[in-house]
Amino acid sequence: MLIFFILCIILLACSLKCTEKNGVPIPFNQPLMFGRQSCSYTIKMIEELKKNNSFKTFKYINTETKEGSNLFQQYEGKGVPYFVSQQGRVHGFMKTSELFDKLNL
Repeated sequence: MLIFFILCIILLACSLKCTEKNGVPIPFNQPLMFGRQSCSYTIKMIEELKKNNSFKTFKYINTETKEGSNLFQQYEGKGVPYFVSQQGRVHGFMKTSELFDKLNL
């Protein structure tokens, strides 16, 4: 019984950590949204998410900052808006329901 309990704790600890893809941690608890304020599609996507009370679901990363730009490159982003989660990666503007379907959220 003790071995089973220890095994459960180890599995739980492993599942709570971020997984990695190409050495870059994938967020476990909150998907990322990459964007920039000078992009009309980013602004439109933020408005779409806010309209559906879903913007707080994502951690917004501004690619106009050095840190944001570096992280965007690490996640192999090619354009914004760009979303990264455990379940996948999605690029471009879309309806909130479509985004959640594509990311399995």
